[in-house]
Amino acid sequence: METTKILYRPVGPKVLQLIVDSESGAFPPRFPERPIFHPVLNEELAILIARENSPGVLDSGRLLSHRDGGGAMPQTVVPIIHVSDVRATVEWYKSIGFALIRTNEEDGELNWAKLRFGNSELMFNLGGKASAEQRREVDLYITAENIDGIFQRLKHQAEIVEEPHDTFYGMREFILRDCNRFWIAFGQPVK
Repeated sequence: METTKILYRPVGPKVLQLIVDSESGAFPPRFPERPIFHPVLNEELAILIARENSPGVLDSGRLLSHRDGGGAMPQTVVPIIHVSDVRATVEWYKSIGFALIRTNEEDGELNWAKLRFGNSELMFNLGGKASAEQRREVDLYITAENIDGIFQRLKHQAEIVEEPHDTFYGMREFILRDCNRFWIAFGQPVK
């Protein structure tokens, strides 16, 4: 069985324009000042390499990927939520099924983390403030299958805001509150 390998590389504005000019068909040849392309197998490492070796490239360009020599990977949005305790937040999210991808620690304090739930990613950064508000500034909406089963698994692990119900916009969903009082809605299309 053949598997697809995704190779990542940072792309600045000059290379990005060449890709656009070629109708996104291929990556252009390397520039003389950067003759070597070092592909890596994960996005986090590519970002780290780009920041260390190509200052500003991620600010003005994009991180693209080769898929067996093919086109660019689709763009994604990864929220960064500022919290007062990254370590406690990571443990809470792991307890409901998120997988830890990467962390950063300074002077014994966890100050950043990236987690995954299915195909979705989420980052937490130190610096948020605790809140007793009914609703915070950001809600997370997670699409998943078997919402009722997920609810049964999580209903004793978190404060439930709304039990499973069908919405006017065609989703079956429930809402819980995380350890920082952010709402997390789990939804799936009504069958």
